[in-house]
Amino acid sequence: MDAAKLPDELQSGFLRVGEVAQPRMEEQDGCEAQTDRSSVTFLSGPSYCTKVTFWRLPCLCGPSSSTEHEELRGVLAAVPKEIRAEDCTEGVTNYFAVLTDVVRTTGCPESLAAAAKPLSLVLERVPAPMLRRWFLDTSKTFRSILASLACSSSSSALCSVLSCLATLLRKLVPWNKLVMRQAYQHLLSFTLHTEPQVQKAARCGISSVLFEVMSPASRRAVRVTVKFCAQEISRAGGTREAMAILDVLTLLHDLLPCLPRATMSLYCETLLHVMSLGQMLVMKSTMQIFHCLFSAQSSHTCLPVELNAQIIEALYDYLPSESNLQPTVTWLDVMERAHIHLGRLQMELCWKHLPRLFAATMTLFLLPHPQVPSAAAETLKMLLNKCVVPHMANLGPISTSASGPAASLCEMFRAVEDGLTYRYRKVRAPVLQVLQVFFKACGKQGHPIMRKCLKTLCRLRLSLDFPDVTEPDKAVGAAVSALGPEVLLEAVPLAIKSREEILDFSRSWLLPVLQDHIRSARLGFSIHYFLPLAAALKGRATELARDRMKLKSEIYKELEGQVWSLLPVFCRCPTDVVNSFSRLAHALGTTLSERPDLRLTVCHALCTLITRGCQTAAERAEVSHFAKYFLPILFIMYRQPDSNRAHQHTVLDTIRTYLTITHRQTVCRFLQDVEKMLLWRGPHIVEFTRLSNLDLIMAMVPYADEPTLSTLYHTIQRFLQVLGLCENAAMLLVKMGQAFLCFGPTPQEAMQRFLCLVSPRAQGLCQHDQMHRAGAHPPPLQLQRAPGPR
Repeated sequence: MDAAKLPDELQSGFLRVGEVAQPRMEEQDGCEAQTDRSSVTFLSGPSYCTKVTFWRLPCLCGPSSSTEHEELRGVLAAVPKEIRAEDCTEGVTNYFAVLTDVVRTTGCPESLAAAAKPLSLVLERVPAPMLRRWFLDTSKTFRSILASLACSSSSSALCSVLSCLATLLRKLVPWNKLVMRQAYQHLLSFTLHTEPQVQKAARCGISSVLFEVMSPASRRAVRVTVKFCAQEISRAGGTREAMAILDVLTLLHDLLPCLPRATMSLYCETLLHVMSLGQMLVMKSTMQIFHCLFSAQSSHTCLPVELNAQIIEALYDYLPSESNLQPTVTWLDVMERAHIHLGRLQMELCWKHLPRLFAATMTLFLLPHPQVPSAAAETLKMLLNKCVVPHMANLGPISTSASGPAASLCEMFRAVEDGLTYRYRKVRAPVLQVLQVFFKACGKQGHPIMRKCLKTLCRLRLSLDFPDVTEPDKAVGAAVSALGPEVLLEAVPLAIKSREEILDFSRSWLLPVLQDHIRSARLGFSIHYFLPLAAALKGRATELARDRMKLKSEIYKELEGQVWSLLPVFCRCPTDVVNSFSRLAHALGTTLSERPDLRLTVCHALCTLITRGCQTAAERAEVSHFAKYFLPILFIMYRQPDSNRAHQHTVLDTIRTYLTITHRQTVCRFLQDVEKMLLWRGPHIVEFTRLSNLDLIMAMVPYADEPTLSTLYHTIQRFLQVLGLCENAAMLLVKMGQAFLCFGPTPQEAMQRFLCLVSPRAQGLCQHDQMHRAGAHPPPLQLQRAPGPR
């Protein structure tokens, strides 16, 4: 008792204890325990037992006034004194002997708990041969204590002894004696104890033992556990037994996926039998076990394919009623996991079960609970992404006359398509979300069975059932991305005519949807469908403007602009550049020359086609072939003064982009043509034209060859003599210097060739700049200015 009070005095500051060098805990068998010197705690002085073994005990983490901690401190102080009194070393074996004797002889539950806690830690370090030698006496002691305390209220002592028994069994795996298996069954029986704390301790002990034996060498403990649980579950029949089953199911929640195949079939049948009792809590716990089973990455040896399919068929009999919200959501989650797991094992069998689940899930959309449609939609989307998408490449074309997996997919789509009928009007949003995923997953191969759905969807979009058109627009957009604009417009034409008396373009909402979702379409389709439509709209707008119907004319102009705005998205990764661009080039060139209002759209389309559409060498060669047609038009556009500088920058960016794929000979020829214009003089040559030509030359310089650049430099020299130094000419010199870096074996040699080309005055400029960058003070430059503007 004095030793137990001493830690409080140490913490209060009445006594000061220096660092105590702890003796090493040596084993009596000659092998040394792997421990280090312990650090000083408030228990170091009186007990000398702050070994690494006991660091997990709560009484060593800080002072506490509870009776349990005081008892524990007393035991930790008394044990080393007892060992030293016998002139023995403080080894693991001596600690094991003394603590076991204390547990055997004490009659107080508090003292028993205080001795059993450090004993469970010491058992971890005792050599297995010694434990096997003393197993009969030790296990008999533990079992007799458990039998005597089974009906008592001392849960702490029970938990401590259960921990000791579990540690003892785990250290001796595999078991080669009947008494070991009997001790394990005794441990199993406490999983049904009335005290939750004792149940948890027993389950933790069972889990530690089972995970220790999950190897091919020994699975006897697993078979014993399966037999015990099956017997307890089969006894269910009333409320009292149902509570006991819940305890067993809680134990099996984490252990079921690890059970051997030989017992899996019988055990699953037992679980399904338990669900037939109708106990809500039992059904919930059983569903959690099935969810755990299907969520685990089980192999074929653990859960057979046939058993997986049989469980799916059986779970349809346990579909909860309409009034049960949470069981319905749980049932959906379990069925989702079951089908995904079956698809991993054997997809052919999974295809046969998916249509029934889709049909059953669609009926759940009609339940009055708002959470159920959302959960049902998430289940269907997950099944499409996990089971259907990875196997679409193996199906081939899908039609109504197909068989096998393709026929199953048709049934699944018809079940979802039924969600567009009138009785699903209140839950159309989650149905449309499922349709979006269906279009993305199966659109490329399944468009023959989706045309009717597209017509229905576009018709409902105009009805009053959709005050918010976001979801139907997303669904149609998903169809456009997957099926392509041709399939959509074949099923649902735009119905925009140039001779309508009533300007009610009811399907014009498709134009923004197409613009946002077209991916990898055919340029040929835009040529024969949208360009004639745009021309007809333009003609009608001109006629109406001539007849002074300005409002109607503006409507047609707006529609024409929306049609032309589709051109850049058609140029985004098209599939027929080689075959169709030659037919599109003439129309684009004419539009650039004659339609200033559409120049930005055409420039955007050309840049998109070059940067994102030309993926192969053949496609780049095809577009590059028309550089001699487009670049002169773009040069003329850039030389024309425009009050909006943003338009000028767009044209120049288009020129730069087109030059990246243009042949070097073509670039040099254009560069020579623009070079000749630099020295033109006359009233018709304005400063804007000269500056524009310099910009064009700077854009082409990086793609020219060395002879052309040498000729260009002499032209620039004459330009400086005639017109004087300007910012654009200086920038051009810099661009030329950068271009010369491509013509030498090394950058130094290339720059030397360039400096030999330039005049002495330019060399002086370079030397002056180098001295200035080096921190020197170069003499001031005396520049001779040529007549004319600065």
